[in-house]
Amino acid sequence: MYGAYGYAGYHGVAGPMRPPPPPRLLPGMDPATGVVWPGGKRPPEPMVKAANLSRDITVSALKQALSKWGVDGIKEVLLADSRFGQVALFLFKEVEKAQLMMMAQGVEVEGRPLMLEFLPATKAEKKAKEASRATELLQVSGLPKKMEKNELVTHLRSHGVLGISQVVLQKNHEAIVRFNEERDVPKAISKANNTTFKEKKLKLEPLLAHWDVLFPHGEPLDFCEPSGYAQGDSSHQDRRWTEGKGGYGGHGSYSSHGGYGNHGGYGNHGGYGGPAHAADGSQSQASPGSWHGSKGGEYSQHGAYGGYGAWPGYGSHRGAPY
Repeated sequence: MYGAYGYAGYHGVAGPMRPPPPPRLLPGMDPATGVVWPGGKRPPEPMVKAANLSRDITVSALKQALSKWGVDGIKEVLLADSRFGQVALFLFKEVEKAQLMMMAQGVEVEGRPLMLEFLPATKAEKKAKEASRATELLQVSGLPKKMEKNELVTHLRSHGVLGISQVVLQKNHEAIVRFNEERDVPKAISKANNTTFKEKKLKLEPLLAHWDVLFPHGEPLDFCEPSGYAQGDSSHQDRRWTEGKGGYGGHGSYSSHGGYGNHGGYGNHGGYGGPAHAADGSQSQASPGSWHGSKGGEYSQHGAYGGYGAWPGYGSHRGAPY
């Protein structure tokens, strides 16, 4: 009969096999990855680490073998030492290309199957962790001075960014983008960060805040330039985002409570009526005692005759309904 494992050193009986000692730490080795980074610093790009290399392997041999399997987008290949022997580091500009290389797992190069491991970019990893705490908000900086919301949305969507819910333009050429779900934020950063928009390079970062805290009174008005026009809405073509009510004015159009105001006419909820705007886009001049709001003329309550501040003496809520 076969007996149980014996124990070494007694009566000549062989003992059980013991696991080999773990590989020793190398000088300058990164304990997280086991790699001695060339130059002493980990490259920030996303990369794939390839192990189980044959002796005297060359970079050109690795590139040639992987190109046959459709691996492209490689920025640089570095040979480095590790706790398990020599490894090759494939650096990529795009994380998608690095992830596609993982499909070459087990491909034989000079008679040895490659053992691949994906290593994410260091900065992208931190941003993804921050984005999980930032709910659904994204800060976009580096915007051009003259632009419209729909142009920014179109640019982001052209790079595969989906799930955009709201956009608010702010001072210092920045914008806050709200997404439907939290998971859309890190995806947007990986796809559209550092992209060029109207000759400006955009910077996308997760915003560690909540929409209801930033804007407790609902969707805010956009930042207005000194000319009185809201940045990015001078032609009033982006009705999907501004959702203004009636003629000029409304949320996200001309500056509120002054100039062409948020609630009609010149002045702050009252004062001189000024040129009010009808729903059909026409313009007329109010005169004392002439207009209290005209339903037949399709003048709206917000931004027309008599609506929220046309004549101070006629009350603040006179005017025809929508």
